[in-house]
Amino acid sequence: MATQKRKMHQYEPGSIEKWQDVRNPFAEDGLQGIGTSEIAAATGNNSYKTPLDLWQEKTGLKEPFKGNEDTERGKVNEEFTRAHFALENKDWCRVEYHGTRYYVSDEIPVYTTLDGEICVTADKELTCFDLKSGRLVTMHLSKGMHGILEIKDPMPRTEEGYLQWNSVPVMYQYQNAGQLRVTGFDFVLDYVHITGDFAENHEEYRLYGAFPDEFASEFREIEEVTPVFWDYIRNRQQPPVAIFDDESMSLVEINPDVKVGEITASFESARLGVIRYAKQFEGLVFGDDELQKAKKARAELNKYKKTIDDTRIAIGKMWNEPFTRFKDEMDGLIKIIDEVKAPIDKQIKDAEAALDSAKQGKIEALIKVILESVDGTPTGEAINAMGGVPFDSKWLNATKRMPVIEEEIKAYVESVSSDISALENVSDDEQMHQSLLQEYYRTRSLKDALMAKDRIIAARKAAEEAEARKRQAAEEWKKNHPTPPRPVVKEAEEPKSIADGLENKEPIDAREPKKEISVALRFFHTDPNAFRDLMAYMTEHGFTYEVIR
Repeated sequence: MATQKRKMHQYEPGSIEKWQDVRNPFAEDGLQGIGTSEIAAATGNNSYKTPLDLWQEKTGLKEPFKGNEDTERGKVNEEFTRAHFALENKDWCRVEYHGTRYYVSDEIPVYTTLDGEICVTADKELTCFDLKSGRLVTMHLSKGMHGILEIKDPMPRTEEGYLQWNSVPVMYQYQNAGQLRVTGFDFVLDYVHITGDFAENHEEYRLYGAFPDEFASEFREIEEVTPVFWDYIRNRQQPPVAIFDDESMSLVEINPDVKVGEITASFESARLGVIRYAKQFEGLVFGDDELQKAKKARAELNKYKKTIDDTRIAIGKMWNEPFTRFKDEMDGLIKIIDEVKAPIDKQIKDAEAALDSAKQGKIEALIKVILESVDGTPTGEAINAMGGVPFDSKWLNATKRMPVIEEEIKAYVESVSSDISALENVSDDEQMHQSLLQEYYRTRSLKDALMAKDRIIAARKAAEEAEARKRQAAEEWKKNHPTPPRPVVKEAEEPKSIADGLENKEPIDAREPKKEISVALRFFHTDPNAFRDLMAYMTEHGFTYEVIR
């Protein structure tokens, strides 16, 4: 396939430091143009950077993009990916790499650097994906052709990001078009190394290819836009703000004309007037009976202050009026887009909700299957007691694939099994073991459950000490408050006559003194008078007694 040769020259600064420096468009020996990786932004085809963003970066008004985790990974992997391509295709090509070489167009202000150059050493029917459509195609490459090797190293974090690589994203298509437009090479191949959860087996290689005639429309756009955009940069003139018109697929220019305004006022004379007015109130002292005068003075000062503030607000409205009108117009444009976008958003939201619901059903079924494997075991009992496997809302994210979710569920079950085993070895006391299990069920934390052991031991000790104190107090009470002996009740004898009682009895000598019987009475009754009859009887019959309270 014949290729139209382009006017260009090679430029090699010689070192990586100079290679970076020459990209400054205002440097004395800086390259006069923009890089092919910037063409998508210059033409409004970069979803991450607008033409205005690029112009601000080029003119020093905005800090340029310094890279992130993805770009750093791409730099590290580029050498290995290039070597992988060379090894896989060594039967029909040779890959060259010139680290500090620039190709500079002599026709448009565009330059490029290449990740690799492909020298076709044998005719090849190359099967690959079409760079634009993603269809599987066959490229007929002849010995002697010279091609471009562009390396990409994406790691999609969402399913949508992964599906974007069904073909080469538009922003990179413009980069490829710029590379072909500058160099005039015969073809371009994008070798894409996709990694991450969404890649097949977490890593896959894809090869996309295209010939220059597939980029005819991109060539025309590059030739029209880049010279004008370059002039804006060199002259430090802000390019028109543009929005993308979906219907005509062209840029609709708003072309706002912003001029720095000016407000003039007699601030010096105004300042003197305010000072003179304020002097009238300086140092005033009001007596206790002059409260009304003080309030009147304050009211006058507030009124004067409000007059000044009202003037400021009025001027502010006049100053902001043009921007307010401009903002209203821009909001109107946004509203037009939002009105048509809202139904699409709803469809996406409903579809995502349906996907989430279906995925949640799959996850719950997976949890059920995994739990059946531990049914009837201490691990299964523990998980059931804790309400089952906790559902992680992150599992519904598109980035979480079912094999990863399955691993996380199994890891949770294994962690519970390990925790239960650890608790079984803590104590042989069954009551203690059950208490620790209950704490684990409540907190789902082995650490918290183990810490509860000391609390349980301390509580038991405190309870035992309290019981001992209670027993001791009871014994002390019993010691100090003995129970009085119960009287012995004999069976009543048959009544006898006085004569029977005097039989065989010695006569009583009236002259013999009566023996005194001393009795000590201890009353436990609250009212000793209740025993007055008893005491009277004892006095009457010669008993002596002492009342001890």
